[in-house]
Amino acid sequence: MPADNVQIVGLREFRRELAALDGNWMSAMSLAHQRIASRGATYSRAAARAMGGVQAKAASAIGERHTSTSASVAVLPSSIDKMANIAFWGAKKRTGWYRNARYARSTAQHPPWVGNSWTPMVAGQGPYAINAALAAHDDELLDEYLEAITGIARAAFPEGGIDG
Repeated sequence: MPADNVQIVGLREFRRELAALDGNWMSAMSLAHQRIASRGATYSRAAARAMGGVQAKAASAIGERHTSTSASVAVLPSSIDKMANIAFWGAKKRTGWYRNARYARSTAQHPPWVGNSWTPMVAGQGPYAINAALAAHDDELLDEYLEAITGIARAAFPEGGIDG
């Protein structure tokens, strides 16, 4: 079916009811995104600590970001910026004293760079510790999102029979 023929029954009324909430639904979404991002960051920090090594040392640099429209886990700017970025994103080359020619055959300094063509919340791809942790807990995080949307819908339609 072409996209211009899709009709969602009740969408206009739903939008009108949300607008009548005076922006409270945006606050509710912001709070939901804050909770989701915080949980994701907590899971990611735990996964980083469990990995040991440089990821464990940089675990405290993992934090959350949220707005009324999104929730995300990020490597936040901190006093350990360079170590944290390398710990979770990897590196393309050796750095510091490890650049010396005598270490040319070694691959032990940094984890390989993860690149920029990975899928969020898929284990084995993306930033070390973070993506794997989010993938392991994706059901819980998505359930929390569904609960938030359902709560907003119930507030918009108090006698509308919204089922969870």
